[in-house]
Amino acid sequence: MEPMKIQKPVHLRDQVYSRVKRALLEGIYSQGERVTEDKIAVHLGVSRTPVREALRLLEELGYLDSRPSGGFSVPMLNEENIVDFIKVRLLLEPRAAQEAVKAATKEQLEELKSILSQARTAATGSDVFDFYATVQKFWDRFWLMSGSAGLYACLTKLTEQYHYQYLSVIALDDLAVRLSLVDLLDDLLKHLTSRDSKKSVEVIKTHLKFKKKELLRIIDTLNAKSSQEDDDVRNLVRV
Repeated sequence: MEPMKIQKPVHLRDQVYSRVKRALLEGIYSQGERVTEDKIAVHLGVSRTPVREALRLLEELGYLDSRPSGGFSVPMLNEENIVDFIKVRLLLEPRAAQEAVKAATKEQLEELKSILSQARTAATGSDVFDFYATVQKFWDRFWLMSGSAGLYACLTKLTEQYHYQYLSVIALDDLAVRLSLVDLLDDLLKHLTSRDSKKSVEVIKTHLKFKKKELLRIIDTLNAKSSQEDDDVRNLVRV
């Protein structure tokens, strides 16, 4: 008799984590808004324990801030976080590219090629989250190519941050941005395949410059929208 793998059920905490994380990335919760265990537990039809565990995990990854009075709230977005994020990636990712050029196997490069093909298809689709997930898979495999567990861990942890993911998803709602990103990934793969360290690093730097510009643009747009909404409220009060 052939062995059968046991299908492990998905832990309730993980299900809650995925649902709340997606809600945060979709902007269902506003900046600074309080996120409560009770409301989420009732909405999802689960007990408070898995909700509490999921919210604590989201806090660890920067998706939520803890409140002095207890509970959690959605972080406030600011330019400083994004600038710091880009600076750190600029320190780490060029090194990852240099190491990947030397260490990448034929099989790893073929896998990147396959993922890039998926990203190109997803870029013109209607599911931004699908495209984002595919692009993140590309970066994940690229960082693994470096052969450095330290670089991989740092870059993975860095890009799990709420500010980065939330703003990235909004930026990728623009088709032109998605297509530009696919072109950059295509260039990177070509240079990795040809073992060109210098050009691979140049593409990384170009990508991060592009990323910084787009994320800061989104912050400006959100701040302008928030300011306009505040003005509208004040005008209503005067009336």
